[in-house]
Order: sequence, then structure tokens, then C-alpha cells
Amino acid sequence: MPLADARVAVQELADEHRWQSMYARFLNRLLFRLVTPRQRHRLFRRFYRVLSDDAIERFYSHRFTAGDAAKIIVGLPPTVIGLRPIRFVRSFFRRDN
Repeated sequence: MPLADARVAVQELADEHRWQSMYARFLNRLLFRLVTPRQRHRLFRRFYRVLSDDAIERFYSHRFTAGDAAKIIVGLPPTVIGLRPIRFVRSFFRRDN
């Protein structure tokens, strides 16, 4: 492979990894800043109910697609009780995350 093509290929992989990493951190923030500990199991229950086995495998191997990401987020949360939206929003502005 020519060097120029290799650079493009590496840059594409880096961009994809950056997006997936940012999304994974966003989900982490949702889980630990938005939802109370007693309600977190409901999010996992929805995760395993909504996604196919293939999508779950892609998620855990860090190869998920934009469609997989949308399926995780789109829809109503399993419960409104136990949400901490102010803490969630504030977590984007704190440096100790």
C-alpha cells in the first residue's frame, strides 16, 4: 500500500475510534451521572432487550455502528424515577471526570 493511502486508512481508523470512544464515555456518563445506583439495572435490562446479540457483540468489542448507537439511545428511558439530570449536565463541565 502506498504511504499516502496508509495515512488515509490510519486516519479513518483513528476517527472511527475517537467517535466510538466519545460515545462510550457519553454512555458511561449517562449510567453513572444521570441514573441513581438503584435504577441502573433497568438500563441494562433495556440494553439487552433492545439490541440483537450481534449488536451487543459489536458494542463490547468496540466495533458498534451508528445504527447500534442510535438503538441504544433512542426511546424512552426505562424509568423517570431515579434520574438526576442536573448532575448529568454538570458532569460535562467538571474537570475531574
